Amino acid sequence: MRLRVETSGSRTLEFARDLLAVVNLLLKYVDAGLARLLRGRVTPVQKPLIILGPERSGTTLLYSVLSNDPGFYWFSRLDSAFPDAPVLVSSVRRLWMRVERNRSHLAVPGMISRSSGAIPPAECVPYWARLFGFGPEAEYGIEDDVSTDEDLDEATRTRVLSDFGLRLAVAGKPRLLLKWPGFALKLKYLNRLFPDALFLQVSRHPLYNMLSLVEAKKRSGLQYWGTKVPGWREQRELGYELQAARQLEAIYRLTEQDRASLALPADRYMTIRYEDLFQQPEETLKRICAFSGLAFSKRFQETIRGITPRHREISKLRENLSEEALAVVDSLAARLGYVDNR
Repeated sequence: MRLRVETSGSRTLEFARDLLAVVNLLLKYVDAGLARLLRGRVTPVQKPLIILGPERSGTTLLYSVLSNDPGFYWFSRLDSAFPDAPVLVSSVRRLWMRVERNRSHLAVPGMISRSSGAIPPAECVPYWARLFGFGPEAEYGIEDDVSTDEDLDEATRTRVLSDFGLRLAVAGKPRLLLKWPGFALKLKYLNRLFPDALFLQVSRHPLYNMLSLVEAKKRSGLQYWGTKVPGWREQRELGYELQAARQLEAIYRLTEQDRASLALPADRYMTIRYEDLFQQPEETLKRICAFSGLAFSKRFQETIRGITPRHREISKLRENLSEEALAVVDSLAARLGYVDNR
């Protein structure tokens, strides 16, 4: 039996969350009234750019870099705090962007889903949790994170497009930039929701990705942190290394299956390597810009200047890993085209 130890810190955090929930509820009603007044100002959602990839694969870095394009609307930490107030939040952000006009958003090293700036990019998990119906790990609410086109009904599609269209209009932005690791298992759903969406998938050497994922799992204190692949509940008792290896294998495999099933053409689906953002940053970003219809700017050059990954020799990293986890990682590395497994 586990005893719950109440501390002043935990009570303060709980109070802050309750207060935030009350404020969000009050803002929701104010925002709904403003939304009705602006109903005719919805901007059509066209060619949103959606970043895919497992946790700890480099999606946050790419999200931070691309958020510097002035034409994109992206979720921020303010949206995460008040997901039910799109008009008010987008208005505040539009005003604040005038203050931060010349400041770049940069990924914060060593932090999960964190970027610099007073109102930086964020995944806005509360928004996706409400859309897809999941909750805390202990009571997740859905079987896993796989969603197909059959899971999207027309009423939901209309509501989501209207919501994003309103956000675009208020923020004064023409396009969406979205990122959340769970998207990797929702390609068919997203393709139906946004028929002209552009998908940008990030891959990372599976060994480095697995070890970074293990670190995140340990910090979380949860039995299974991250994207919930099919069968995740049965994997909660596994060691973090094998759990992470199987998690990555399933994410890449299912994403590739959905991509093949949809027959997405090269002008709508692009894959890049996390490593290329460090080894060939300008060339890689120029390829991304060409794919996304963006102009490569000095702002992008500033965000990638001086970015360096932590380099650790693969042979040393392998020494204390289980053979079972290594077998999964090596097989995945070969499939992804990483030849320096050892």
